[in-house]
Amino acid sequence: MSNYIESPDNQRFKAWLKLLRHKYRERQQEYLIEGSNILRDALGANAEIKELLICYRDKNGYNLSSYVSPEMAEALQEAGVKVFFLSEALFDRLQDTENGRDVIAVVKMQGFENFDDVRAFHQKYNYLAGHCDTDEHTSGICQDSNERSRNIIVLDRLQDPGNIGTIIRTCDGAGFMAVIVMKGTADIFSAKVIRSAAGSLFRIPIIRLDNSEKLLRLVRDNKLSLVATGFDTDNYYFDEKLDSDIALVIGNEGGGISKEIFDAADRIVKIPMCGEIDSLNAAVSAGIIMYESMRQRKQAE
Repeated sequence: MSNYIESPDNQRFKAWLKLLRHKYRERQQEYLIEGSNILRDALGANAEIKELLICYRDKNGYNLSSYVSPEMAEALQEAGVKVFFLSEALFDRLQDTENGRDVIAVVKMQGFENFDDVRAFHQKYNYLAGHCDTDEHTSGICQDSNERSRNIIVLDRLQDPGNIGTIIRTCDGAGFMAVIVMKGTADIFSAKVIRSAAGSLFRIPIIRLDNSEKLLRLVRDNKLSLVATGFDTDNYYFDEKLDSDIALVIGNEGGGISKEIFDAADRIVKIPMCGEIDSLNAAVSAGIIMYESMRQRKQAE
């Protein structure tokens, strides 16, 4: 069959293999996702799926519906996604995990440059309006946020992929509008970030900026309050107005927030600490403050 690949010298396979590297992902503006669950999330957010790679099994043959649900198979066919079947040996070389997933998709990076792009995204996919989705991942629990706030979160040179993915996922759950990723932050399209984000990467616009000047211009142009976390302040986060129009900055796990951004902050807030520790994990800190923001929004309704 022409779309069955078993040779490691195949040019398409070599191109997919390169997508495991950050440099090549950036050059091609494409990345890989693994598994049918995250593929369903990508389809649901209308992500641009370029190709679908399937680990060929004799028992399933070349029937797409034997590897994904009939609904997903129909959506993939309607989108004109090219499907390729790979030998198990080649497929395993493309996997980042050993969980025996049978599908990998090549996805086009979606670029967001400003708030107009962000608003257009949310309006198009109905995430600004009341959005409720129930499936096996939410155990039938409906998201009860009426609408997304104008809040955004800024990741300033974070390095841990688990932290980054978890913050993106929490940003989605807490009703934040977008994530800004500053230069020096780890690759948001790495397999570990994608797994930790659990599908939210497709639902939350990501704006990537290469310097603090662009960040501050975006914040001021959109009349947001720049909120940073720190130690030398008497302002506890729960005493501050955080319900909307904030840009919450989360800094590097070891070095904190860069001086240029910290000095430009409109407000510095802190999380109270007991015991012998002086700080929390970056993703935990971000989650605490984001959900305080949601609490304030819900209380004001």
